[in-house]
Amino acid sequence: MPVIRSQIVHNSGIILGGLGTGSVEVRPDGYFHEWQIFNTGIWAPRQPECCSAPAPEVTPEGIQFFVRAQKKGAAPVVRRLGMRTEINNIYSLAWAKSVESIDFDGRYPVAKLSYNDRELPVSVESRIFSPFVPHNQRISGTPGFYAVFTLKNRTSAVTEVSLAASLQNHLAVGAEDRKLSNVVKRTGNSVFLDMNTSADRDCNSNVGSMGMSCTGGQLSWISGDYRQYLAGYVKKVPDSPYGLVHECYLHGFREKGELSCSTASSPLDWSRKLKAVTLKKLSFSRKKILLKEALRHAFASNIWRRITKVNGRPPRTEDEITAFLTEILGKLNYFAGVEGRDQTWGDAALCSKIRLRPGETKEIVFTFGWHFPNHYSKTGKILGHMYERWFKDAGSVNRFLVSGYADIENRTTAFVPGSCSNSGIRSRKFEPPTGSPPILMHVLCPIP
Repeated sequence: MPVIRSQIVHNSGIILGGLGTGSVEVRPDGYFHEWQIFNTGIWAPRQPECCSAPAPEVTPEGIQFFVRAQKKGAAPVVRRLGMRTEINNIYSLAWAKSVESIDFDGRYPVAKLSYNDRELPVSVESRIFSPFVPHNQRISGTPGFYAVFTLKNRTSAVTEVSLAASLQNHLAVGAEDRKLSNVVKRTGNSVFLDMNTSADRDCNSNVGSMGMSCTGGQLSWISGDYRQYLAGYVKKVPDSPYGLVHECYLHGFREKGELSCSTASSPLDWSRKLKAVTLKKLSFSRKKILLKEALRHAFASNIWRRITKVNGRPPRTEDEITAFLTEILGKLNYFAGVEGRDQTWGDAALCSKIRLRPGETKEIVFTFGWHFPNHYSKTGKILGHMYERWFKDAGSVNRFLVSGYADIENRTTAFVPGSCSNSGIRSRKFEPPTGSPPILMHVLCPIP
């Protein structure tokens, strides 16, 4: 009989996010909990009746990381970089199981995680931390954090490694129409995902922006899609002439180690306008326009590629394209409900793919940022956040984090216990807020 070492589930971890910006908590299970960035929840000030908004119910799946490693000549190995049994899908994604264990070293503001799995040909470690530089309010008040992964090939063969991160979109939850807009932009060796909404800003505390970035390697993305497709949920699947297939972006990630680079910036609203009978009556030219719209979405382009692979060519006759569009309409009803009432579109993912020679080590950097200005007092007076003076939206937060990464990490980790030199005291000149004189600080560090 195998021996199983059982341990308790820890309900605390390291707080992430700048001072006064709200926070997210990374725990030893590798997932992100206690999302307090939306100006709502048990720690927010009591909202006046006119300004109340439902608190988004963000589960640990709000952010998820996956690694895929393929040693030359071997099958790929995919693992979730987290350990929660209720998230594993053992029926349709049995190969995307959790790593065997995680070593967690939490010393504010940095959490270090080592992901252990004997089947992975690479070692995977992360440093997840907030930008924190004492006496520098500009950096320390940034509404975001870093997740930096170090990947090392521990085999004697060239190994291809991909790292993917998914982010749930919780903007304007509770609004009749969330009016979401996602945009992916590439700058140099980084790709930025910006999540925005044009929903009514008045008295909606979770109207704002979110986003993330990825730097390093060969970059790919899913700009925006339906939650069921990103998470791989299984409900009552509608009948399909193409057969019963589990829909999830991780199938493509496992196959190629990259994402589809979809360009959808808003949801398909067919469910509100089209029925299967109406669809068949449209002109062929109109159907071609709908086809182009559909293929901007990762879930639809994935079905298109699957049909093309099976048939040896893509659909091209009017009957074939009508059948494909009918399939997409059925999936939309499944994902977003009839009439699109569920509004489940908006989640997204980024991915980096690298090659490692034997013994080689490389680094991939993710950043996450947010911007929610509608912070009210119980009297209805808007309090706001200091970060609004420095950042116009979450996109500018992530660009700031990427551009200042090396300097911010060095200055942040200087204050982590155990990270200082053996001298015990180290002097460092810190950049003060604009308009303040330079400050020379003596950093007290424990002597081993």
